[in-house]
Order: sequence, then C-alpha cells, then structure tokens
Amino acid sequence: MVTQELLNAAATDPDSPAWTAIRRAQADASLLPWLARTAAGFDPRARDGVVVLAGILAVEATDEERATHSSEIAQLKSFAAELLPTMTDDEDYVILRQAMLALDGDEIWGTWLDALNAGEIDVPCPECDEPLLYALTDDTIEPGLSSPLATQLHTEAVQAGRPALAAALTQMFGHVTCPECATRFGLGDQVT
Repeated sequence: MVTQELLNAAATDPDSPAWTAIRRAQADASLLPWLARTAAGFDPRARDGVVVLAGILAVEATDEERATHSSEIAQLKSFAAELLPTMTDDEDYVILRQAMLALDGDEIWGTWLDALNAGEIDVPCPECDEPLLYALTDDTIEPGLSSPLATQLHTEAVQAGRPALAAALTQMFGHVTCPECATRFGLGDQVT
C-alpha cells in the first residue's frame, strides 16, 4: 500500500528509496495527479523515474481513469517528450519511449517495447502455437517495419542518432519463418 509517508519522502527527492517502495506497492492510476504535480516540482532532468512510473500506471488504467486524469497524463507525456532527447544511452531512451506509448494508452507497446533492451523477443507461432524465442541479432529474421508505429519508432531512432536502436527495431518488426510449420509471420505483428 502506498502511504502518505512514502509519497512525502518521494516528493522531496527524485532519488529517494521511497520511489522503489512506491513501485513495489499497490499503486494505481489514482496516483497520476500526484505524479504530475511531483514531476512539475522536480528539475526537468530528474523527471525520468516519475514519468516511467506514470507510464506503468497509465497503461493499466481503465478508460474512465484515463479520461479522469487526461490533463495529468498529457502533462506527464510532455515531460517525457522533453526528456527523450537528453537520454544518454539507448536503454534509457527505450524505457522512456515505452512510457510515452503507455501514457498514450498503447497497452501492447507500452509494456513490450523494452524487449529491445532485453535483445530478444518471445512469441508463439500464429499457426502451430510453437513458442519461439528470437535474439534481435538473429540472422533468420528478415528485417522490416511491419506497422506505422514501427516506421515512426524507426524514424525517431534514426533522427535521434541511434543507429543500433534503429537496426534493432527493424529486427523486432521483421519477419520470420516458423521452424516447426514453415509459417512466415511478422514478429511485431504477432506481439500485437
């Protein structure tokens, strides 16, 4: 349970251990207004943990909760967009971009985009249901961009000067052939 004591400790310090406790507690979308106010009070460069937590809570929110907290969600997404160009490594960039997708209400990529950081994707074959695990460097993946979101993310990575991330995105949204039944399918399509 998230206590007022935890909230008070977290609100005064973006590096407080209270943030870890809040993440582990039964936090929900009702914290979004508090997160927006707290993030607004922090130095802009210290907001990343707040917006990532907000993304986790927003992606699990109901439509009614999202509507109720729409202005706070918009503010938190704005903070994330300001931070994105300042991320120094690809992993932090991916985590923050995933939070932005979560704040947009993308239930799939708002939780799955960080597979890029894991370097692998685990999906069942759409035909035979065989569980398949692919490293995003696997040469059996035919690179591609199978959706408008994939194209957008790839374009953003290229424009941000992140060639390794751009290449990984073409793998994540590429095509494979199931070794069991020879069905060809898109990895990203199968995630969705």
